[in-house]
Amino acid sequence: MFIKASLYKMLYMDCCAAIGNRIYDIFHKGMLKQPAISCLGKTAEKSFPLMLFFGREYNNVGEVEISLGNYSFEESPKSAFWNRTYTFISRNCLLAPNFKNTCIAEEASPVLFSNVLPKPLLTSRTSADKRRSRISISKEKIDEYIDGIFSQPIICRVNLVVLSGVDDEYVFGHATSRIRFACERRNIVVEELPYFGSRSNNAILNKALSETGQKHICQTIKAFYGDYLGQEI
Repeated sequence: MFIKASLYKMLYMDCCAAIGNRIYDIFHKGMLKQPAISCLGKTAEKSFPLMLFFGREYNNVGEVEISLGNYSFEESPKSAFWNRTYTFISRNCLLAPNFKNTCIAEEASPVLFSNVLPKPLLTSRTSADKRRSRISISKEKIDEYIDGIFSQPIICRVNLVVLSGVDDEYVFGHATSRIRFACERRNIVVEELPYFGSRSNNAILNKALSETGQKHICQTIKAFYGDYLGQEI
């Protein structure tokens, strides 16, 4: 009986060790590393102008590395932030009603995505818990993260940056100020809008967009369709 109990204990300890090693692999060996900035398909290989849309943070676990990666509607077809961004663009540039489908088919898009904060948060956490976690991120880490994003070669093609849902100055103020400073140095127009990831009323989103912002969106879309796709719109 003693031998049997000892065997169960050893198996239990081995199982715990295996789980512990798996968790270590995920968080320390980068198995869930995510890029700080993402483009669609082969966008990085092209030359058409771009727009960079910032959300709050990744809604999952893992680490964010300062690199350029890819987003995929095939892998995440229901991403509210991505989908609402594309419909917002189509709504404010009526020349491109099938914008999202065109980009998917061409494996390229003038839309880049990023986040103002470098620390992912699960959506299941309470609002108060999220706020505490966001505030705990050091200014130095935020500066390193934002500077890293704007050091990526693809940034030279960006002519518009959109900040979405980051109007809480106490929580996001340092990050957004750093972004605005980086944009000012590069003559990039900055727009600040309500959060695309929530059910913000379309009229509210449209009203928040300035004439300058709308002009830049349409110019960027026209360049994508005309210069890159060779289509008149």
